[in-house]
Amino acid sequence: MTRHNVRDALQIFVLGSAVVYVYCGSDWKPEPTFIAWADSLPEGTVGDIARWCSRHLCIFNNAGVAFARQIKHNMQGHGAYLLGDVAPRSIWYYYPAALSIKLPLSLIVLPIALTSVKPKALMNLATMLALALLLFSLNCRVQIGIRLVLPIVVFLAIGSSTALARLIGSEIDERRRRIVIITSVLSLTWLTVATITTWPQYLNYSNEAWGGPRQTYRHLSDSNSDWGQGLLELSDWARRRPTDEICVWYFGADPRVEGPPFVHMPVHALPIRDETDLRNTVRGRMLAVSKTLLYGSYKLDPRVLAILSWLRQQSPMAETSTFIIYELSPQTIHERAAGSVSAEAAVSIAPSAKTPIRRNF
Repeated sequence: MTRHNVRDALQIFVLGSAVVYVYCGSDWKPEPTFIAWADSLPEGTVGDIARWCSRHLCIFNNAGVAFARQIKHNMQGHGAYLLGDVAPRSIWYYYPAALSIKLPLSLIVLPIALTSVKPKALMNLATMLALALLLFSLNCRVQIGIRLVLPIVVFLAIGSSTALARLIGSEIDERRRRIVIITSVLSLTWLTVATITTWPQYLNYSNEAWGGPRQTYRHLSDSNSDWGQGLLELSDWARRRPTDEICVWYFGADPRVEGPPFVHMPVHALPIRDETDLRNTVRGRMLAVSKTLLYGSYKLDPRVLAILSWLRQQSPMAETSTFIIYELSPQTIHERAAGSVSAEAAVSIAPSAKTPIRRNF
């Protein structure tokens, strides 16, 4: 990186930060946490200055608070789900693994093919930035979707395109030139077909090596797969069935879950102790459960874990892109007794939310 590049990067950072601060603005009120911190300082010049500033420097809340919040969030972690593993904080290799699942195979194969033709083909600034960001992602502990590291994908695409153009225009033998051209055409065709066949469920896309979009929820959750976007699809499914209502244990913020044909049933917030209570609460209706709840890092309460574990062992009646649908009926006396035993066993072995959880599917 030249001195010119460094200067440009600094200018972009300074100007971008200024725009962010101006755009976000401030409520121009004292910040209670700043006042509390200043009041905790001992008497003296420094303490007096800090206390005066905390009450008169009314520039909070602003973009700086958001930056601090994100830094703190990253240090604490968020909980992660990857390939059946659940960790309450993070999984260090999450983003490299997630990108291998979510990236189109054409975007993975093309750089490898270019490197095989000319080992230094990808030695350009964009590719180096993609690699640097990928290495930095090992330190990113908020692991709820590759949307947080999308610049890696952008720089990888730019770097691969740059390498491709340079190779075609360089002095290489005709055989290698044909390999490069054929590979690029096949990659573009592959990407086009994947784009068309995945529509409109782009959010839960995963490449063919990992089973495609229908299997994404088994490998990744949250905004990689089910971000609460599937209520309309579930509504269409319900209207084609002879039923008036469908209970929904929903992950998301779509207010339509409160209206017909849905009965919003947030099991994690209800006094439902085990599968017996769940079946009796559903009362023979269908229960649609968001895939992020069934296969994800949320709701690590042992009671909820036991219910989710039991649901994963049941045979669903149907499935949409973001919901798994069960038909539950009230238990008989014999089933109720057996169910209580299984629920107690599940709770007794449910791992603590403070330790990684291993789920085998």
